[in-house]
Amino acid sequence: IGGQDRLFVLKDIKGDEITAVSGIEISKAFQLRSGIRSINEDATGRLFAATTNGLWEIKSDYTVSQYQPGSVKKGTELFIIYDSEISGDSLWLATNVGLWLFKTDEKQFYEISLPGNSGKLIRELLLDGAGQLLIATEKDIWEYYRGRVRKLVFLKNCTVCIGINHFKKDKAGTIWIGGNSGLGKLDLTAGESISNDKAVRPKVYLTHFRVFNGERKFGKANELVREISLRLEENIITFEFSSIHFDQ
Repeated sequence: IGGQDRLFVLKDIKGDEITAVSGIEISKAFQLRSGIRSINEDATGRLFAATTNGLWEIKSDYTVSQYQPGSVKKGTELFIIYDSEISGDSLWLATNVGLWLFKTDEKQFYEISLPGNSGKLIRELLLDGAGQLLIATEKDIWEYYRGRVRKLVFLKNCTVCIGINHFKKDKAGTIWIGGNSGLGKLDLTAGESISNDKAVRPKVYLTHFRVFNGERKFGKANELVREISLRLEENIITFEFSSIHFDQ
């Protein structure tokens, strides 16, 4: 279990009885907590925790070792990992300083260069069984396959792709993309790209509206309200809502 600054291990003791082993501390830089984003196991059983402060290997005796690329100056720049995917001894890392491949047997980092206009921040990764890696940046979705990189989706035309938080590939081959603005899908088998008409967007519901801390009634359900008119002197308002659309 990955926490804010340590790992916890659960062991099955007697059937349904499960107990937690003492936490494995992940050290902190500049008093910042090292949030653990994912835990990966390579082909030989080695465990690696991807955190907001570098990559950490968890040894069998519950000690840890930190790994960072040589280009990241230790102590002066954080190596923040947002997501990771693993296949055999190849651990893919989505970070604040680009896309990296870490070979768990060599303990070696390799930077994977994307075109210059893609930006350095990598948000999310999705690796399928065929070795195709999907990469979400702040601007685009890229595919890395057999050493070649190509752009799949232009995010400027896809409002649901702003702030991608998760990829998921279903059994039919459709890739679902969860962003700050809702849910979209990408069907690679049909050659389709994400578009606004494929978005499933959350609606915004106004739950309370107050003027000078007094509740304002509209005579109909709040979700049916399309316009609110106020007098000039009614200049202090508060409101509550649910299911916000992050683009609004």
